[in-house]
Amino acid sequence: VVVAMVHMTPVHAQDADITKQLQGVDLTGVKQLKLSPDGELAAGLTKLYSNPGARSGSFSLFKIWSVQEQELLHQIRVPAEAYEIVFSPDSSTVVTAEKKGDLGRGTTVRAWDRAGGKERKLGTSVGKIAEHCFSPDGSQWATLTQLSFWDHPSSVIQINVWPVAGKGKPVSIDISHPLGWVELRPPVESWEDKLWQVVPMHVRFSPDGQQLICKTETGLRTIYDSRTGKLLEHANVSSVGMVESVLMIALHQAPDDAKSLTLDIAPNEKSIELQRAADGWWRAGKDGKIAFKVNGEHFASLINGVEKQEHIVMGLGLKDGTKLENLSSFKHPLGVVMINRDEAGLTFRLEEVKDGTEPGQTLQTGEVQWGPPVEDQ
Repeated sequence: VVVAMVHMTPVHAQDADITKQLQGVDLTGVKQLKLSPDGELAAGLTKLYSNPGARSGSFSLFKIWSVQEQELLHQIRVPAEAYEIVFSPDSSTVVTAEKKGDLGRGTTVRAWDRAGGKERKLGTSVGKIAEHCFSPDGSQWATLTQLSFWDHPSSVIQINVWPVAGKGKPVSIDISHPLGWVELRPPVESWEDKLWQVVPMHVRFSPDGQQLICKTETGLRTIYDSRTGKLLEHANVSSVGMVESVLMIALHQAPDDAKSLTLDIAPNEKSIELQRAADGWWRAGKDGKIAFKVNGEHFASLINGVEKQEHIVMGLGLKDGTKLENLSSFKHPLGVVMINRDEAGLTFRLEEVKDGTEPGQTLQTGEVQWGPPVEDQ
């Protein structure tokens, strides 16, 4: 397996729309084109020029054009081989990434004031940028860099949060083969077999910009505090699975006279039937080895003789004092869980959230139905 890297490439199909808007502009040697979010500007990296006096032996230029006027506004020199350029959401800042080191196995990130060309070096990271995103307010830029050697899988992945707005210090999260510098979900058992399942390959911010949500190719999520890099257990985002989160709310609100509960989850086609025992446990199956119970603010599970307790409000990532009976939605690592209630039970819908803000497709649905009292069956 070879890790796909982001390389500086000639103007291709992805830049075709921008090229059409710059028909009167000389784009000779331009390696990458980016349109500003407001659509008024276009930026591009030029070809590299020899720079014998510099240790790196080369430098780059990036140019900024007015789309409407079809004229060059700025030409700014980058002191190394730049391979990525991007506008901030408000179009006031341009961020560049350049190769670092003799083998180009590092990256230096710089922020440039678009109007005056003033440079601010944000810092360095290992590897090359494979994915990046801005926080919703544009103050932070997150990058996921990968370092691989020849045909081996990526041995180092580094996630960085850069303070583009100039406030705060960069945050770095390192994930290294074979030991791992941060805790992974789930833990790595065999790097050769599990690497692509557990190592994050995608990154995005939460809507408030305070969490960084990382996703593997198989859809597993890990969540970090974007200000500290700390792996989060509870951060106003549910830390439990869909089934467990549904059971937490359903059992907390089960009618006093209900003696059975049926939970169906789609599209996983999971179905759980629980019977309420005299001791208050809701048990599954004839042997009753799997059971659940709500004790005040806590949700207890009993599986193969091992009992665990989870604080419901914390487990669902909710604020203290939240009334579960009035809860209509809560944040989940996969998106947002929507709740509807009726006399017969509850229904749930897990919606993906794209780019941290816009709702996406429905990922899972759940339905809980109460069974009648034993004497009515």
